Amino acid sequence: MQEDLIKETKEKMEKSMENLNKRMSTVRAGRANPSSLDGVMCEYYGVMTPLKQLSIISVPEGNQLLIKPFDKSALGAIEKAIIAANLGYNPSNDGETIRIIVPALTEERRKELIKQVKGICEDGKVAVRNIRHDAIGDAKDLELSEDELKGVENRIQELVNTYNKKIDEYLKQKEQELCKQIVFSLGKMFTEASRYEVVQAGNGVEAIIVGLITLISEDNRHLISGDNPLYLLLKLILIDWSDDSCIINQISSNIWDYKKQYGWQFLYAFSFIAEQYEKEIKKNRDISINDFFEKNKKLIKQALDKEVSNYSDIDFNQLSIPIMFVIILMIPFKIKEASLVAELTKDIAMKITFDDKDSVQEKYGNIYGYIFNYTMWFADVLLHCDNQYRTMLVNSFLERADFVGNDNVENLLKWLIQEQEIHGKVSEFWSVWETLKPRMLELSHEKDRYYYTDYNGPIGKDRVITSYLFANSEWRENIYRCTLLSEERMDFFDDFIAHTGSFKAVLYSMARLLNTVGKEPYFEKGIQWIYNLIQKDPECRTKLYMNTLYYLEEYVGNYVASHRNDFRVNIVQAQRTQAVLEYMVSQGSHIAFFIREEI
Repeated sequence: MQEDLIKETKEKMEKSMENLNKRMSTVRAGRANPSSLDGVMCEYYGVMTPLKQLSIISVPEGNQLLIKPFDKSALGAIEKAIIAANLGYNPSNDGETIRIIVPALTEERRKELIKQVKGICEDGKVAVRNIRHDAIGDAKDLELSEDELKGVENRIQELVNTYNKKIDEYLKQKEQELCKQIVFSLGKMFTEASRYEVVQAGNGVEAIIVGLITLISEDNRHLISGDNPLYLLLKLILIDWSDDSCIINQISSNIWDYKKQYGWQFLYAFSFIAEQYEKEIKKNRDISINDFFEKNKKLIKQALDKEVSNYSDIDFNQLSIPIMFVIILMIPFKIKEASLVAELTKDIAMKITFDDKDSVQEKYGNIYGYIFNYTMWFADVLLHCDNQYRTMLVNSFLERADFVGNDNVENLLKWLIQEQEIHGKVSEFWSVWETLKPRMLELSHEKDRYYYTDYNGPIGKDRVITSYLFANSEWRENIYRCTLLSEERMDFFDDFIAHTGSFKAVLYSMARLLNTVGKEPYFEKGIQWIYNLIQKDPECRTKLYMNTLYYLEEYVGNYVASHRNDFRVNIVQAQRTQAVLEYMVSQGSHIAFFIREEI
């Protein structure tokens, strides 16, 4: 008897779940689903009849329902019943069939549907509780001992817990489905938009891209339709893969953390179809993304069906220059493959980035935005890759870089300093810096190819040298120390000053450094560096770069003020300071004149 009661209770709860599923199927989730009409009852010859018994319901398109009645005279009743069912549908009667366009799911509508779903699930739990109440009542009618009755009640409660858990899981699944549908619907909406609409800040495309990435699975990634997140992402990036595209940034930031394989899959597919898209857009500027995808279904299917494991499946050498840069920039600098790709593409990407900029412009047109972004990417790669590849990449850079006529050399140095401050890669940074030092010293002795001098600030090779010596970075005001420049790094500056040329640029750099982030660690040593520079270099007797004297006055003034009493006992220190002041006076510094007279 006990077992019969438990079995009957379980059957009732199972029927309750079936009823919940049936009700849930009527909840519209932005996609055309014939089951959403299951509850529609039509008056047919005075009898209330289910719609599905009066017609054939089909889905001609993803967002359409087509209702074809067996009896045309029932069209009016069917239309009236659909409206009365309050499903949010607006049926269109053409005299033969009824067509329903399922509206796209909006965020507001999604919230309404989730509220509806929660109500259905709560009704399901109420039904389960009622079944439990009846079952316990039936158990009490049985001739059971107290212990037996307690055992039956416990088993009934276990059933309640099991089915409540199923309802909770169903609710979670339905909420995810509704979120999924709005991501897909908005993704499709963006693929119909213009580039201007896509790239607008705050329009939600970044969030949609993240959402689409999380929806990629083995079940959908091969589909040639809007139900494939990769398919939609390809459409979006073809709309906008300019150098300032937010789509590139979002893919780079998110797809690799989700699943690295999908990252390589996406890059391969993009490289596969972007070339074809470029060819067709040149022939017809008005071709839409959707027209292109419809025309090239075979090509796109081939791209999505290819099993891609890593970067080796992408033929970088056969890509156009912009497409090559786009693909590189979508590879996160933190993954180990980034250094391998940088090494693989060095003969093209690195040469274009760090070669003579005028010749690059003439040959490839306006690709400066891609080049600038690549420079930042390359700097980050150098800081995050293994030592082996770091050395290889720096040497490749040294072989290919035009240190005099290319602004990106300076940009790279500045970015390395800045990115190190963000990521805290001190040892990695100095590994790069020490590898560069011989070339920088060699550069300091080279004759500048510029035939004029801009005394307002360093130019040509001098600007590269000042960047290398931390003098072109934008340091925050009143910041006199940074993680890079510790007391242990004095030997670096000692060696550089001992062997350098381009003394005017180095003097400017050291003077500025001693007033910014080098002030605290190198305050005591700075006077010796300046003294050594002005003693060994006749060029320092010529007109200086602007602000050199200003920086010297600030530093030497503070130095003299803090060491005034020391000069009486430390003759070497006094002589060096006196020589620096004499030099500053010879360059026209009135402040140095008064300081000199005081000591």
